[in-house]
Order: sequence, then C-alpha cells, then structure tokens
Amino acid sequence: MNHVRFLRAPSAGGLLLTCLLTSSAALAATVTGTFQVTAEVQAQCEVDTTTTDMDFGIIDVSANNDATSTLAFRCTAGTQPTAALAYTQMTGTGGNLAYTLYSDLARTQVWDASSNVPLGTASGFGTVDSVTVYGRVTALNASAAGVGNDYTDTVTVTLTF
Repeated sequence: MNHVRFLRAPSAGGLLLTCLLTSSAALAATVTGTFQVTAEVQAQCEVDTTTTDMDFGIIDVSANNDATSTLAFRCTAGTQPTAALAYTQMTGTGGNLAYTLYSDLARTQVWDASSNVPLGTASGFGTVDSVTVYGRVTALNASAAGVGNDYTDTVTVTLTF
C-alpha cells in the first residue's frame, strides 16, 4: 500500500515571522556614548596604633633622664601634617613629676600644645609614617619627686592637616 503525504504550504504570517526573526540581527544598529566617573579625595590623617609609649624607667635624681617615643601616623598621600602635643606633668601618689617633650635629639626644641611641629610629607594612608618624640626629666625635677612611686601622664596628640 502506498502512502501519500501531503505537505501544507506555510502561511503568509508564519513566513513573515520567520523572516523577521532571522533578519533582526542584520537590521540591528549600535551607538556609543560616554559618561564621566569622578571622585574627590580629601586630606585625612590619624594617629596610628603603633605609636609607642615613653618610659623613663627608674629615675636617676642626680642626672637628666632621657627617653623617646615613636609617634606613628597615617595621612593621605602628599598631606603635610603638623602635630601638637598636650601634656602637663606625670602624677603619682608622691605628687607630680615634671617632664618636657622635644622634637629634636639635642632636646632644644620644646614640643607642646602650642608647637605645631611639621611631620613631613605623608607617604599615603596605607603607609605608617613616624617621627621620634624626645623626652627629658631633669635632675632638678626628679629630685623633687617622692621616692618609690610610679608616675604617669597621658599625652594628647593633635594632628593638623
């Protein structure tokens, strides 16, 4: 037995849809445009946690007693901060023990709350920069302090940038 198959002719709508789907890529157009990306970086500084304490150790009342500390800080690149150090005297149960902080090894440039000492140009916020703070308890001040006491003070660092 012979089987005959009849094929139906595609409709006009189906033919149109097929043409549209296959030719849409050929008909597509592209355009380009631009937009700006902007930002502003403002100067920023902070005293870093790696700043070290100053420890005069056991005081010799017959001589000047010297000690140092490292003031560590971070600032945005190119910032030129200054620092002021606010302090009074070390206090203990035996009274007060005066000391002075300096910005130079010779201990001639007093560094206090009224001295905005330049710290140089900052390397960048990802880098810790540091300077040495020099301290001295004079023999005269040491001889006036009570024996056998521990003395402490807190120095407040103010960075200006």
